[in-house]
Amino acid sequence: MATATSGPAGLAMERRVLQGIKARAVPPFRSRSGPDQGATVSMPVPYPLQLELHADLHITRWRPLVQWLLAIPHLMIAYALRFVRQALTLISFFTVLFTEQIPRPLFDAIVMTYRYEWRAMSYAFFMHEDYPPFDFDLSSEDDGAEPHTSLRLTYPGHLERWQPLYKWFLAIPQYFVLAGLAIAAALGLIAGLFAVLFTGGVPRGHPGLPGQRLPLHATGRGLRRFPHRPLPALQPRRVRQG
Repeated sequence: MATATSGPAGLAMERRVLQGIKARAVPPFRSRSGPDQGATVSMPVPYPLQLELHADLHITRWRPLVQWLLAIPHLMIAYALRFVRQALTLISFFTVLFTEQIPRPLFDAIVMTYRYEWRAMSYAFFMHEDYPPFDFDLSSEDDGAEPHTSLRLTYPGHLERWQPLYKWFLAIPQYFVLAGLAIAAALGLIAGLFAVLFTGGVPRGHPGLPGQRLPLHATGRGLRRFPHRPLPALQPRRVRQG
């Protein structure tokens, strides 16, 4: 006949058993789109720039052939916004030199141009099927108008006066990394194109969803000209696939 364990030793044993049962009962991680539906790519926290992509693993086969055509209006707007961003960035350069800060409306407008470009390019490179909205919300926080992509940048209340003069030099090693990412993006885009055309989806474990590194490369290259406090470290990481 078994005797019940009592006292502190018995309580400790019961606690360990309950913890083991609870650990085994925790359900596995699922992506936001559900099992086998998508993958999430995001920037490491707590970096001021947060860049996210919720990509589809299943794409209609004909879309890579025509989706870039459907994206032309967005790409034209994004191209025009680049010139606007260059002018605003030049103004912010002098505001930092003289006031050690960027006016909040100016900062929000610059972030909006990056967000719009991120949305347009992610659609053009068939990373999802939902047509992005013509959204020009002047905010450094993403309004969630496009559910597949997100770009937000923390507003720096104070910036060192002389950093815009030399931070571009500190970023030179990362330019070499971006050059490598551009090559990887081209290869990933080609592989993803044929995978979608022949199978209707991106293979599980594909090294970077089709072309995802290319928009990250383009966005990161521009953000290195933008004055914010930490040295940029655009290193996308694949969080989970289906």
